[in-house]
Amino acid sequence: DGVPVGNINDINANDIASMEILKDAASQSIYGARASNGVILITTKRGKEGKTKVSYNGASGTQTINRNFDIYSGEEFAQLKREAFRSANLGNYPADEDIMSQLELASINSGKFINWEDEILRTGTTHNHNLSIASGTDKTNVYTSFNLFDQDGVIDNSDYTRITGRVNLDQRVNSWFKVGMNTSFQYAKGNSPNVGGVLLTSITTSPLGEIYNEDGSLRYLPGGFEENKNPLIDIQETNTLDENRNDIFNIFVDLSPIRNFNYRLNLSRRSWNGKSRSYNTS
Repeated sequence: DGVPVGNINDINANDIASMEILKDAASQSIYGARASNGVILITTKRGKEGKTKVSYNGASGTQTINRNFDIYSGEEFAQLKREAFRSANLGNYPADEDIMSQLELASINSGKFINWEDEILRTGTTHNHNLSIASGTDKTNVYTSFNLFDQDGVIDNSDYTRITGRVNLDQRVNSWFKVGMNTSFQYAKGNSPNVGGVLLTSITTSPLGEIYNEDGSLRYLPGGFEENKNPLIDIQETNTLDENRNDIFNIFVDLSPIRNFNYRLNLSRRSWNGKSRSYNTS
């Protein structure tokens, strides 16, 4: 629409009427250094003369991780630990009581091991709803839209919500003079409590031990050793909240005083605000 934006994600895909990609040297002569990797020209939808048209489309789905991580079972991890101490003990196996903690011994004796993948991963959900209204007369055309995208990630306490609104207005004053307005607003909020670190910790933490203390609180060291910290703490006792607001306000004037000549004056304002907050319990 003639207004530079920072990211294609700033635009609701349902509002796009057409796209054009410029990759030649001519685009650099127009847009300068920003066109070094090409330019994408996006035209959004507008109202048309005729009956008012109301459109809605929505979709919901689920997300899962189908391929499980290839990690040691409880029995395999216990034997790996025995082998590690045997190699450091001149080929002799120490007694389990000498190398295992009480929590690990209880886990081995009971056959109850921790499946960190089951504890951390869940079935994610996505919802995407879009409503648009287009109408117009011989002089005035209006297009408005509203979009809501909501996602709960496959890791507990991870989520993302985005709300987008748009109003496009065209007003023809006479045969050679037209004014218009393009406005869009977007608000996004996401929570990702150390997602990458949680996945790494979940596949490197021992399956031996207990997740919770007797009072139901999370046990900081499930196996009783410092090298194995509880990855659930990063999910349940941390919070990383990112909020972003992005709005564009554009007014244009089209002048066609003579045949085959058109001049457009664009006045635009783009505002982007971001805020990130992190919280960790003691």
